[in-house]
This record gives sequence, C-alpha cells and structure tokens, in this order.
Amino acid sequence: DFEALRHIPLEEVQRLVKKIAVAETKSQNTAEEVLAGFHEFAARKCTRAILVSSPTHLPRCLACACDVHHRHPGVFAGAVYACPSETCYASFEANDVVVVEPPHRGDRDKALDELPFHEMVRRSFRISGPQRVAFLQQFDALLQTYNA
Repeated sequence: DFEALRHIPLEEVQRLVKKIAVAETKSQNTAEEVLAGFHEFAARKCTRAILVSSPTHLPRCLACACDVHHRHPGVFAGAVYACPSETCYASFEANDVVVVEPPHRGDRDKALDELPFHEMVRRSFRISGPQRVAFLQQFDALLQTYNA
C-alpha cells in the first residue's frame, strides 16, 4: 500500500503503464539513463518529464538531467520536474545528501575562490582502489585535527 496512490484507480494505472512503459537496459549510469529517457520522451512527443527517484539520489538525478540538457541541446525540449519517491537507500535519508556547489553567493569569502572546493571534491572521486582508502583515512584524520 502506497499512501500517495490511495485515491488513484490502480487497475487503470496498471493498464496505462503496461501500454506505455519502456524498459531501458543499456545505460550504465545516471547520466546515460537520463539521456536515453530524453530520447524516448522526444520520440513519444512528450512535453514534460518527471524524474522520480529516492530522496537520496534525486539531487544527483536532477543535476545529471541539467548536464545532459546542456550537453545535448535539442534532444528533449520539454520541461523537467523532479519528485522524490517514498523510499531511500537503506539507513539513509534526504538530509544525508551533501550538495557541493561552485562559489556563487555575493557574501562569500572571495579569497576562497582560488581553492575551489567543489573541484577538489570532484577530483577526489577520481581516486581509485587502495589509494581511495588511504585518501579517505588521511582526509578523516585532517578533519579531526580541525575538530570537524
């Protein structure tokens, strides 16, 4: 039982979903999945897309959708909306998500612009294997020296 669907005639929805659903099985990541979805929406002449994902994954889905829209202009010209599902990854919640934006606020310490933290975070994801474990251990130790 999904409370959000309590007032919806589920048999009608089931028939509609079976009629229009497409199983996309080739994408390997969120960006590829969004691009495949945009192509499918365009082919079906959709004017709106709703991204539905767990609250812990939805921010990245929306960021990927914006990036795909920017990198592939014209693939899908419709509006894109985002809606969180009722489920999260096990033992996590939406407030566990951290979004690291580029500096943009007018009241920021502009001296920190030369140390682009968002780029450092992005670079940290390129560290692989045993090096990643060592990096995270050193990073954790550094944070502890600052009582963070």
